[in-house]
Amino acid sequence: GTPGGAFAEYAAVPAEKVSKKDPNVSFENAAAVALVGTTAMQCLNLLKLSPGQRVLVLGGAGAVGNMAIQIAKASGYKVYTTASARTKEYVEKAGPDGIINYTEEKWEESEEMKGIDGIFDAIGEKDGFEKAKKVVKEGGSFVTIANFDPQLADPTAHGPLFR
Repeated sequence: GTPGGAFAEYAAVPAEKVSKKDPNVSFENAAAVALVGTTAMQCLNLLKLSPGQRVLVLGGAGAVGNMAIQIAKASGYKVYTTASARTKEYVEKAGPDGIINYTEEKWEESEEMKGIDGIFDAIGEKDGFEKAKKVVKEGGSFVTIANFDPQLADPTAHGPLFR
């Protein structure tokens, strides 16, 4: 046998667990959307935001960040993101309310970001958590998918930081 896998050509799955694939989308891209979308949705849910609140998505040009922008907009959030001039046009298509060109401006020093409700770090920005402390409002939240900051390894090691 094959441990942890199979060579089956078909698999039986309950109908409520599958979606119809658009004929214009490749099987590879369709499969990727599930992982990217689930990651974005789970992280946005962890921020515990409500419609009308503001969120900053770090890395709007990446797969997870771009999907997070779209999900956040559909959830009624005011969405900001980071992108370079090179990727700005692509990121604009996702519909953020604002784009910070990280090559020209530090988001943690932006007046518009002061008092932001939540930050979703979709790229593992260096010192992202430390930077977030400068702008996240009292009671706000921060989540990352790619940061190996020792401060974040054990959430029980410190109390709430955005009180």
